[in-house]
Amino acid sequence: MAFRKIINDPVHGFITVDDELIYQVIAHPYYQRLRRINQMAMAHLVYPGAVHTRLHHSPQAIPASAN
Repeated sequence: MAFRKIINDPVHGFITVDDELIYQVIAHPYYQRLRRINQMAMAHLVYPGAVHTRLHHSPQAIPASAN
């Protein structure tokens, strides 16, 4: 059976991860640490809706790197 995981991204839609190595990188604690790093620095203190972490940005690099 082939390996397949699907990530739902608000910009690119559903991203299919067919490579188990890529999924292991995504599941690694160092990658998951990106949940706690804000993409927009301190902007969330001024604009409460501006919550965007590095983790939210990272899956968008998967389709870009495939091209």
